[in-house]
Amino acid sequence: MIEQNGEHVAELRRRGIAAIRGDGSIERILGQASLANARMLVAAIPDAFQARRMLEFARQANPGIASVVRSHSREELDLLEEAGFGLVLMAERELAERMSHYVTAAFKPRSGSG
Repeated sequence: MIEQNGEHVAELRRRGIAAIRGDGSIERILGQASLANARMLVAAIPDAFQARRMLEFARQANPGIASVVRSHSREELDLLEEAGFGLVLMAERELAERMSHYVTAAFKPRSGSG
């Protein structure tokens, strides 16, 4: 895992989780992550350009790596899908869908009532 927050990195390491401190969109930092052996790239950064760079570098090291990324707008979502991310999630849309599902489920008739 690559994380910018030093406290998070220290905690992950205490728990036995391999963690690198730095910006994962920087090739030198991302290169420390043993990408050739990685199965998944999770890009949870706010910048779509940086996310695309991360995916490009990861695919150079490991063409079969799976990937997921977050986006903040429909335009970003389209760009990230075009870049080849396996799954692109837009936080606001995902939240709205989950809320809608919850509300809909709450108003479904209950079985056995009558």
